[in-house]
Amino acid sequence: MLTDNRIYPGQYNAALLEECLTQEEISSPLLLYSELASTNTTAKELAARGVPSGSAVLAESQSAGRGRLGRSFFSPKGGGIYLSIVLRPPREEAAILRLTTAVCVAVCAAVSRITGIHTDIKWVNDIYLHEKKLCGILCEGVVNSNGTLDAVVAGIGINVERHASEFPAELAHTACALYESDAPTGIREALLAAILREVTDCTNTLLDGSYLPEYRRRSMLLGREVVLMNRRPDDPNTAVTALAIDIDDLGGLVVQYSDGTRESLHTGEVTVRVK
Repeated sequence: MLTDNRIYPGQYNAALLEECLTQEEISSPLLLYSELASTNTTAKELAARGVPSGSAVLAESQSAGRGRLGRSFFSPKGGGIYLSIVLRPPREEAAILRLTTAVCVAVCAAVSRITGIHTDIKWVNDIYLHEKKLCGILCEGVVNSNGTLDAVVAGIGINVERHASEFPAELAHTACALYESDAPTGIREALLAAILREVTDCTNTLLDGSYLPEYRRRSMLLGREVVLMNRRPDDPNTAVTALAIDIDDLGGLVVQYSDGTRESLHTGEVTVRVK
């Protein structure tokens, strides 16, 4: 189940992690590395080789972690969970469009169950704690030789233990961690195993969308004015203000403009900022 690959005695206790995986009834392979450029990149390579759904890659640190729109993701050794899960969801369009939002709900559920901490979701792929970013999620498709989608890799980066002063200056006022001092013993192992369990359970509801009410309940945008960026490819700095009013049945953000018109936005179309 757990494959040691360039692992050193670091933040994860391999024996405890194995125990937590057993308790969560996780049988898919988990590869644990000391450092990778990007867990998503490695997981995509494994997906292309045909590893089963649920297989996961975990790193103690990433030298080139990635977020949406090509942004870098701060992921130093110690204090975080940097995880990518290979998923083979149903081929229906609804399932693919809902995947990112489903993974968000799964991570929130795992955090709540293991730590008792309530988190919110900033559409479409960020998890927040006290109005600061705690976790980023990046889902990337893997296309086979026929040009069709073969798998999706869900990358999850969570700040578990880190004081505000440890973040780079550009993140110090916008990012946070679950714990600003030492995390309780065994919390990473338990949280990691719970995430794998919750992602499996939540992605089983992609076709019926039964997780969506929980996504709406956790949304930190609904009822608030937001600023929409990247509305025009020829002028990415153009910003439009709108009211976030709902999450549609495919996980899109429904906004209402000042003239009363409404639009449903989907992943990759815009960047949303809270006004």
